[in-house]
Amino acid sequence: MAYRVLAVKYRPATFEQVIGQQAAVTTLQNALRDRRIAHGYIFAGVRGVGKTTMARLFAKALNCVNGPTPAPCGQCPSCLEIPEGRSMDVFEIDGASNSKVDEMRDLLETTRYAPARDRYKIFIIDEFHQISRHAFNALLKTLEEPPPYVVFIMATTELDKVPETIPSRCQVFEFRRLALPAIASQLRRIADQEAVKVSDRTLALAARAAGGSMRDAVTALDQVIAACGDTVADDAARQALGVISEEEVEAFFAAVAERDAPALLRLIARLSDAGQDPAAFGAELHDQARRLLIARTLPDAGDLLEAGSEAMERTTALAARFGEDDLLRLVTMIEGAQPSLRYAAQPRYLLESLAVRLARLAHLVSLDELLARPAAGVSSAEAAAQAPAPAAGPAPTATGDKKKILTPAAALEPAPAPAAEGSPLPAAAPVGTSSLFERMLARLETEKPSLATMLADVAGAEEREGALILPVPVSSSARTRLARADTTEALTGIATALAGRPVRVKVVVAGTAPAVAARAASAPASPAPQPRTAQAAPVRPGAPAPPPAGGEAAAKRRVLTERALADPGVRQVMEIFNARVVDIEEKG
Repeated sequence: MAYRVLAVKYRPATFEQVIGQQAAVTTLQNALRDRRIAHGYIFAGVRGVGKTTMARLFAKALNCVNGPTPAPCGQCPSCLEIPEGRSMDVFEIDGASNSKVDEMRDLLETTRYAPARDRYKIFIIDEFHQISRHAFNALLKTLEEPPPYVVFIMATTELDKVPETIPSRCQVFEFRRLALPAIASQLRRIADQEAVKVSDRTLALAARAAGGSMRDAVTALDQVIAACGDTVADDAARQALGVISEEEVEAFFAAVAERDAPALLRLIARLSDAGQDPAAFGAELHDQARRLLIARTLPDAGDLLEAGSEAMERTTALAARFGEDDLLRLVTMIEGAQPSLRYAAQPRYLLESLAVRLARLAHLVSLDELLARPAAGVSSAEAAAQAPAPAAGPAPTATGDKKKILTPAAALEPAPAPAAEGSPLPAAAPVGTSSLFERMLARLETEKPSLATMLADVAGAEEREGALILPVPVSSSARTRLARADTTEALTGIATALAGRPVRVKVVVAGTAPAVAARAASAPASPAPQPRTAQAAPVRPGAPAPPPAGGEAAAKRRVLTERALADPGVRQVMEIFNARVVDIEEKG
């Protein structure tokens, strides 16, 4: 006898065997019991959740010799022929290969004739959304008022592609993705009946890889049994399914917590040598980042994460090494990299750059925690005594969660006291790991990743005489953009906020002599680009003369320009579109 794959062998034969679709099962059983049979049904949902199986069960229930009944006998000719697809009164049609209007007309022509033997003539149309627009239109009239012995059952994975005029004439059932515990429980029953020794961890792995599809999970189990035999080892099952181990994913996030970029690169190289797909690994990272965020926010989240006690303990311990805001950034950055990993010519390179960026992220600390930390060398009592009194007026209030002002943890070091007037300026200090430049770079990684990428070309930044000198190689493509007035102004604002004192940012060509760099630091900041004025336009004969450039209007435009350039939204738009302010005016 030919081998029957497990997905076919263990397909539900009764309504009671259907898993995870209780709402649809109960509704159809009640309709059969009360003889409330509609003429059209649409079963919508993702692949492998039981749409076609439910259609066959409903057809059996309608045409059983004891029917319509919610409990078909399973012994009559109709109950035996319908699951095998050879009933003369139940037509299973593939919508993808019968999508044309002529084929739909031929099908509708058969509805004029009564059933050959059974009670109903039933049309099960799979992949219903692939029918052409003209075929949909041809079906409308018959679907609205079919003969009393005709029932249409349409199955689709993309209900949004079906014209609204079709669902308005049918009863629509939304089939849900199956929960991981329900899939794993069914896989355990199948493994026991097949006398296969397999661990719960492997079954959970197959269930998670299925993405809520029971058919995919059973097929994965069938593949594992074919590869490993009656005794399945966890490592062999993982290799058979091509799934990345949980240990590798957890090791990745442990290295991110330690900010160990070399360990991340070695891990990626190890996976690449093993033939793992970078896009698949990126998807695993995205899933694990989400699990860490939930575990960090809700420690008792075993049911929500559908994880066993052992896996939940590991996830909770790993999540404790991050803050909630850190994990939010990780989820956002990893999610943003998913499309590039899927379609890039060299996805490994993108994965490596993502890993380095994650390792360079500074930890965020809430304002409450920052205020709770006493300054270096000052006790908590002294810090409280030295704290400034609150301003007069009503105290601010907030509803719900406290709003957080976040800052990189590297920026929590006490800022140096400002030098007294007339005292000599400190000597140039090379930038270290806790320097102003590194703190500014950490902030830009979160707020303006594109600007942080341009700063990666800076070679040997240093602080000199109240300025932050950024040497950029002459060959760098980012040098011109960094030297623009709006860019240096934005960097100056961030550096000043982080240092707690006025700091000017100067972009110079790498290799510039120290004397030249010192002159650049002491030079006044370059003015913001001025808007174009009416003097540039030709004056028609007899037209009034334009106002002088130094008049009140010009001064007002300068003020408006400075105000606009200080706005973060304006700076972001200018950065994205490589734009500059040409003219400005005040509305209303």
